[in-house]
Amino acid sequence: MLTYADPGQALHRKNEPMEERTLELDLIRGTYPARTALELLSTLLGDKITMHQRRLFGVEERGEPDTWNSRSRIAELQADLARVRSFMARAEEEGLEISIDSKVKAVAGPGEKRPG
Repeated sequence: MLTYADPGQALHRKNEPMEERTLELDLIRGTYPARTALELLSTLLGDKITMHQRRLFGVEERGEPDTWNSRSRIAELQADLARVRSFMARAEEEGLEISIDSKVKAVAGPGEKRPG
């Protein structure tokens, strides 16, 4: 059976082993005014926080344990967001631009779920 992995991706045969086990992306690459950099990073962190909040709500509603450690991850991400806001405010006050080089590397392999 042929199926699409994602829209725009090449066809692959279901149940065949993956040929490539690593996916690398340049998520953000460029130089931005501090306000734009703040918007980019705040949006990413905010989406990640929201994902964990939804996951946590779901497991609490079902009375399941928080195997993803979402509660602690939310706190970490909120602290990161506060650091980003402070950093960008200082950079904007000084009229500095922000260079961001953010890469994502995903490796497929056997294992347990890990906190996001």
